[in-house]
Amino acid sequence: MEAEEKDLPQQAPEPVAPVADAATEPPRRRRRGLFVLLAAALAIAALAWFWNWNWFKPLAEHYMTSVAGRAFHIDGNLDVRPSLKPLVTMTQLRLDEPAGLGKGTMAAASQWQFRIDLRALLRGDTVFPEMSLQRPAARFELRANGVDNWTFPASSSHPIIRRFTIDDGSLSYVEEGRRTQVDMSIQTDHAAAAGLAPVVVRGAGLYRGNRFTLEGRADSPLALQDSATPYRIDLAATAGATHAHASGALRNPFQLDGFDVDFALSGPDLSQLYRLVGVLMPETPSYSVRGRLGHVGHVWSYRHFSGKVGDSDLSGDLVVDNRGRRRLLKADLASRRLDVHDLAGFIGAPAHANPARAETPQQAQEAADARASDRLLPTRTYDLERLRSMDADVALKARAVSGTPVPLSDFSTRLQLHDGVLRLQPFDFHAAGGRVQAQVAMDASRPAIATSTKIKARGIDVAQLAPNVPKIQRSVGRLGADVDLHGTGNSVAKMVATSSGRVDAGMGGGLISRLLMAQAA
Repeated sequence: MEAEEKDLPQQAPEPVAPVADAATEPPRRRRRGLFVLLAAALAIAALAWFWNWNWFKPLAEHYMTSVAGRAFHIDGNLDVRPSLKPLVTMTQLRLDEPAGLGKGTMAAASQWQFRIDLRALLRGDTVFPEMSLQRPAARFELRANGVDNWTFPASSSHPIIRRFTIDDGSLSYVEEGRRTQVDMSIQTDHAAAAGLAPVVVRGAGLYRGNRFTLEGRADSPLALQDSATPYRIDLAATAGATHAHASGALRNPFQLDGFDVDFALSGPDLSQLYRLVGVLMPETPSYSVRGRLGHVGHVWSYRHFSGKVGDSDLSGDLVVDNRGRRRLLKADLASRRLDVHDLAGFIGAPAHANPARAETPQQAQEAADARASDRLLPTRTYDLERLRSMDADVALKARAVSGTPVPLSDFSTRLQLHDGVLRLQPFDFHAAGGRVQAQVAMDASRPAIATSTKIKARGIDVAQLAPNVPKIQRSVGRLGADVDLHGTGNSVAKMVATSSGRVDAGMGGGLISRLLMAQAA
């Protein structure tokens, strides 16, 4: 056994690597790792900083085109400054007109800049800490067929904007075929609070053929992102000689819907509103009213208004309903003292009997012509097109009526206009101790207006009919009469001249001056 063991070959021992002290190992590996990380970070930063973001312009244009529903162009540069809230800058932007409205640019801006919160974006929220527009310009146009260019596709996204500013902005509003073009400037009031700084608006131009000016302030566009918060405005406008001032809150300013604002209106003649807003009114002297203007859906309202028309006080509620085939005007009006001259325009007479009190050269000329005329009744023809353009249902009550040969009291009437047919029914008042009830119909649906007038008078004190005429003062008794007349014509003078029918009058238990009877014969 020992011999065998001696014959076994001897194996050399394996070398053992020396164990180095960790504290004394050269930090080569650590320095190499730090260098790699630093180089990668610098490379990424340099790449992000010097990256040509214009490569992504087509993607940005495509996205904005899909959102706006019309072509969006970035003619300048697209730049991004990386951070957790990267700063995005786009220059020389254009937004085309929608399809079907021709070629052209609806809006443009020299620069659009905003920051977006990436952490909020990861949570599913779109938050812009700040956004600004430099020299934005937009053109809002309403075509003759009623189609506009400012209606955009509905969106389910609701971004949050913390701060929004506009510098050197402009907006043009055009109505095709209506002689309307208003140019406005829009500027953020930088002196106000940072986040909710309001905008200052100034404009001038032509509206429905009238010289137009606009000036005022409105809440910051930031207020538009919260539909539960009213958007406040304070605007004053002038169209020709008509002045308007609106202040209050809009619930949906883009659709002009669901608002209720304080609204003051004044001008030389209510009939001028037809050219401005398409509401038919009679010619009147100067007016000034104030009330609450509202709009819901297709219905405009002017409620709790009060003011003066000429020498008459007037108050009540008015509603304009655009839902039907023709516009419908409904009104419930009241007056403590109504001057009949202020309603002279309803029968085609001048709104001002005295040229010196006329508000416009046209009114002064009409009053002067009426004074020089030897005609007792107005000869001006009614505008049939206007009478057929809308429907109306207007109630009017007045405690007292002045300007008539005999003072009237407890006056009430209801005017109904439908399909060009106008009715005053009833037409009721007290005069000379008695009562007069009438029904008047005017059919303007035909080329020549057909009229029908029925009057019933009861208990009229003859002596009170002309208190300053001695011959009538010698008469004693009460008069009753029934009148049924029909005529044709497009002016009051023509209607009366062609009238025929029946007049019955009687007086019981009274005396009439013989001199008066002889003069009447």
